[in-house]
Amino acid sequence: MARKQLDQLRAKFPDIKKSTKKIRELLINLDDDSYVRPLSRDTGAIDGFEPYLGVLDEYGASKTNEMMELLVSGQGQLHNPLIVIISTANFNMNAPMYTVEYPRAKKILSGEITDNQYFAFIAEQESIDEIEDPKNWTKSNPLLVIPEVKKDYAPYLKKRWDVAKQTGEKNEVLVKNFNMWRQAEENSYLDIENWEETTVETKPDIHGKPVWIGVDVGKVSDLFAISWLVPIEGKWYADSYSFVGTKYGLDAKIKKDRMNYRDLAEKGQCEITKLESGVIDNERVFDWLESFIEQNNLDVKGIMYDPYQYGQLLTLIEKRHPEWDQVQVRQGTMTLSAPTKEFRDGVINGNIIHSDSFILKTAVTNAVLMTDNNGVRIDKNKYSNKIDPVDALLDAYAICFTENIDNYLNDDYVMSDEFGF
Repeated sequence: MARKQLDQLRAKFPDIKKSTKKIRELLINLDDDSYVRPLSRDTGAIDGFEPYLGVLDEYGASKTNEMMELLVSGQGQLHNPLIVIISTANFNMNAPMYTVEYPRAKKILSGEITDNQYFAFIAEQESIDEIEDPKNWTKSNPLLVIPEVKKDYAPYLKKRWDVAKQTGEKNEVLVKNFNMWRQAEENSYLDIENWEETTVETKPDIHGKPVWIGVDVGKVSDLFAISWLVPIEGKWYADSYSFVGTKYGLDAKIKKDRMNYRDLAEKGQCEITKLESGVIDNERVFDWLESFIEQNNLDVKGIMYDPYQYGQLLTLIEKRHPEWDQVQVRQGTMTLSAPTKEFRDGVINGNIIHSDSFILKTAVTNAVLMTDNNGVRIDKNKYSNKIDPVDALLDAYAICFTENIDNYLNDDYVMSDEFGF
């Protein structure tokens, strides 16, 4: 668009033609050697670039933040530079626009954090329910306040939404027309809104509580997830911790998984292997698990596991803590269908709460629901998408979901003065 505008100006004004130059998509101001150019995805080619103005258009479609980092780092010694981020919502819930910029912008607008150098404007629908009233559509489509636009565009939006409800294919319309971030798959295991609604800001005290622990080993060079469920005031509290392998390099893994494991490790959500080989150290996993249980004085009701590559940890636990009951959970819809559905319903109904774990949230976001003759199970639609923490959580839930936690009696309570018939 800039090139087309410059073409018209150059054709009309000789002075502009004399002071500018075009080389394909490069537009040069010959008076001061400034220029405008589009940047390719090959970010390595622009190291040392000093942009006074960087515009990231449709940043929601970007898989990494590499371009953002290069622009920001190039502006360090410039006076009053500017970066503009323009984006509609997207299906990529792992994109840096959704995981970094969007939550930060929301916190700035809510007053939770202050940054006078960051201007944020978000136009979106806050829920699917409010879409039923066309009066709310200006939230995601501000131009509807203009009568000439509303005359043609409002009937178009109504038609799009009516057809989407009839066909059941709402995601495309919610994202493209009402600017709501949604998972790409119509068969997503859980809507992100349901998951976020049951997030607790402060982790509850689990000291002395009964716990059901799920383990998903994964590959020794990939992700090793430990998740757990604790009954808290009639609800299940879920949390998770992961061990990260780096066999092919940590930077490569961060880029492939689209998760900043360095930052997540600092926040206490994971641990990066220290072995030179990059594989996950099972003994270190055991040490962490033992410390976690002992420091919280947890009453281990069971360690539920997928038998795939679990052998080494199984042996360590058998030798050092035979009192911890280890339960093999058969992988497949016959075993996991009921707990998979119950867990989803528990989140939707608010009976399952959880910490604000980015890795666990990402796993839930990546999970899709697969169906066969025996029931349902979760899976992922891309190899790089990680669902290990929620796999571990469902292994634990497969055993504990039949417990009546409203009337759950632990040993400490039975032996206390408060217990009685």
